[in-house]
Amino acid sequence: MNRFIEKHQDAPELTVPHCGHTGYIDYLEADDMSAPVMKGVDPAGRRFVAFLVRVEDTDAEFGFVDHRVFVLHERYSEDDSVVVLAGNGTFEFFPGSGKVTEEAYGGRLRKLATGERLSGRYDTMSCQLVSRVS
Repeated sequence: MNRFIEKHQDAPELTVPHCGHTGYIDYLEADDMSAPVMKGVDPAGRRFVAFLVRVEDTDAEFGFVDHRVFVLHERYSEDDSVVVLAGNGTFEFFPGSGKVTEEAYGGRLRKLATGERLSGRYDTMSCQLVSRVS
């Protein structure tokens, strides 16, 4: 899965001043992003790639549109073989989010990174990488 992180090494750099209270970079907001895909290294020395996505729920009663940041990052600085996904609402599109494997999420991550729309856990939900940051 680190090949996925390495594929985005040309992305703009995102500096994160700290890790969240969970130890992950799961606190990023849309305003933190200056490009749809950004990369970086957190204060613990773990590489990451952040994706700014537009999440939409078309449910008639509870529908919404929101921008969220999904972060794919190394779990341990001394072991780059364990990669996790963090961010607000990632579980809706990557059930059981946490440790990411090529078999479980590789295809969905590639679709997200190339701008394809992903369906969510519920029929009314979808997300898509934003095309640009205004």
